[in-house]
Amino acid sequence: MKRLLSVTTEQMKEVDHIVIHEYGLQILQVMENAGRLLARVCRLMLGGRVSGRKIIVLAGRGRNAGGGLVAARNLHNWEADVEIALTAREDSLKRSALIQLNVLESMGLRIEDSSAFSQARLNKFDLIVDALIGYGIQGDPVGEFAHIISIANQLKKPIVSLDVPSGLDATTGRPYDPCIRASATVMLALPKTGLLEDQATGYVGELWLADIGIPPETYARIGIKGDNPFIDDDLVLLRHKKKAIGITA
Repeated sequence: MKRLLSVTTEQMKEVDHIVIHEYGLQILQVMENAGRLLARVCRLMLGGRVSGRKIIVLAGRGRNAGGGLVAARNLHNWEADVEIALTAREDSLKRSALIQLNVLESMGLRIEDSSAFSQARLNKFDLIVDALIGYGIQGDPVGEFAHIISIANQLKKPIVSLDVPSGLDATTGRPYDPCIRASATVMLALPKTGLLEDQATGYVGELWLADIGIPPETYARIGIKGDNPFIDDDLVLLRHKKKAIGITA
């Protein structure tokens, strides 16, 4: 079996710093890769075709939201009926996420405050994209984040989370309250250690790993060693439901 590299929250922050401030990769480049591969997994979850399917993207305010908004653009381009539910005011979005939102506004996609989405309204969608909270969460989601997570969990709809199910501790795998129960999670760059823990299994669903363009040398810089998971593809299925596929942590 191949040895799978994994990172803690603090290690991933260090990776992000090196990539952006030393190698010069732009956040928007990485975000574009993340959103495109997220959209690919959404398409797979809906049988390989999204034309005419209704998809809702739940978006927060940071980079995770930006990746979700990139996915929304790709899904729209593939003829899905996509709507955006924002949990934060536009003027509170991080610059990179706001850039992606402005693109969608120019394209005419429907964008509303998440408080406008009741359980009955969310139930009309075929798939929910969770791009609410990134890997840095510490503590229970609150406010509109908690509200929309709770509603999403009550529906019997597939949920695809970006990087980490919103409300899950990326290092320990501890689920905060509430925490998205994803049907699939598209992890970025490397798996976060917590998503591989047994206590996280019921929240992460299928585990996909997406190549967002981070140079392998970055991991060696911080002492992480293992096999490159992207030799054959930029999107790799690591765990189908509860069963790992040919990889050990």
